[in-house]
Amino acid sequence: MQRRLSPGDGVLRASLDPSSRAHLSDVQFSYPLKVIVPARRFLPRLQCVYVIGYGGGLVAGDRVRLKVEVDEGVTLVMLTQGAFLLLTVAALKGCPLGGRARMGHRQRRTPTSHHAHLPFLYLAGSTKVFKVRPGRYLSAPTLSESSTTQQLYRLTVQPRATLVVLPAPVTCFSRARYTQRQVVRLAADGSSSLVLLDWYTSGRMDMGARQGEGAEGGGGEEWEFERYRSENEVWIGDKRVAKDVLLLEDEAAPPPTTSPEEQDVPPERHTTTYRSRVAPYSCYATLFLFGPSCTRILASLEAQFGALVQHKQRAPFSLVWSFSPLATGTGGGGGGIARCAGDSTEAVREWVTHVLGEGGIEELVSRDLWKTAFN
Repeated sequence: MQRRLSPGDGVLRASLDPSSRAHLSDVQFSYPLKVIVPARRFLPRLQCVYVIGYGGGLVAGDRVRLKVEVDEGVTLVMLTQGAFLLLTVAALKGCPLGGRARMGHRQRRTPTSHHAHLPFLYLAGSTKVFKVRPGRYLSAPTLSESSTTQQLYRLTVQPRATLVVLPAPVTCFSRARYTQRQVVRLAADGSSSLVLLDWYTSGRMDMGARQGEGAEGGGGEEWEFERYRSENEVWIGDKRVAKDVLLLEDEAAPPPTTSPEEQDVPPERHTTTYRSRVAPYSCYATLFLFGPSCTRILASLEAQFGALVQHKQRAPFSLVWSFSPLATGTGGGGGGIARCAGDSTEAVREWVTHVLGEGGIEELVSRDLWKTAFN
């Protein structure tokens, strides 16, 4: 019997059935969290899931807590679709659906004649500006523009199992506040594996162009969110082998809240105090790689990084990256952390696909699934 979940909570468990085929033996989720399971099977012992939010993202004050267990012998691939957006209350006041985009579903035929039920988004067009709807929100009873969106993932990977997490980059709207924490526990014998991508962008840089402001109008949002905190922990048994914490926080006082009469006037551009520390790059990514399934990827990264030659130049490189091998002390496949910063999301995406592709990710997740991972 399934227990009643709190808003934003979810449970996933990937197991092998009696015929040694991977499947989800437990799937539970509650709004605003949504999980979609494709009908297509890419490999017998592999299961893929899409973890998304209603309307294509999270709203100020949302809280998501997801518990994932990967049983022995299973490879679980967790993906998202499209950009992962973090919206403020102000950004939603023009949505006539009470602050959410509409969500629909369609069937897409695969080459093997199976049907994968995949989501598509369509926003209801409106130029009106709505106030925040009165009443209580399930996941954020005290919703306000200063509310922090929170996301917590607890991921457990059993012996000889593999977890691959390849989400879309997090994109925070102006003045958004976001905190995420991901705790991964691998088997003590070092036989389980992890591929975890954590990346984020500077914001909606092309928003002004879509609204006709153009470059001269200073359109677009770049490093305008108030707070972004990301924490990743990796444990092998009772030993913590990696802890990575990132905090970007605007130390200046937030701009005053506008009255309803002033909401039609575009606000003045606010320069955050952390912007100078992250410029000139607009996208950052971190790859966590552990276990025997990552042996080839780790070897490829170490060889590529060792072959790099640095040259002095006046202007910053358009893309920079680093690699840090980690000794896990378990006798397994070892581990490492790769980091990348680029002047565009596309450049960082190309780096991620190149690094994982050169390391043989297709053999781990199948060629067909890999081709759609970032599409």
